[in-house]
Amino acid sequence: MRRKYSLKTKRDFVRLYRRGKTSVDSRLVVYAKKGEANNCRIGFSISKKIGNAVVRNRIKRQLREIFRSRNHEFNKNYDLVVVVRKGSVGATYQQLDKTFFYHCTKLGLIDNVKGDD
Repeated sequence: MRRKYSLKTKRDFVRLYRRGKTSVDSRLVVYAKKGEANNCRIGFSISKKIGNAVVRNRIKRQLREIFRSRNHEFNKNYDLVVVVRKGSVGATYQQLDKTFFYHCTKLGLIDNVKGDD
């Protein structure tokens, strides 16, 4: 994923935790807020309590790919932080995709849902 799509600084994460809209379930917590950039940016937070490094990195890779493949559907100028929960450990790619899409739709980050022509 290109750097312009990534949240890197602690300040960005804290801003979203404090002022962002939130959507929660057993797999993910998604924080969203309008940002200053001209594109949608994302950051991931995953505790060391969740699996080992291999498991954590696998989940992050899958979520990065989900974001990359759906990036064209997002409203511009939003920043996202995705906090991974223990329910994500055994989840398949399709389950994570469905969960992430649900959260983004709930938070109003996606304009057009398939079938709404």
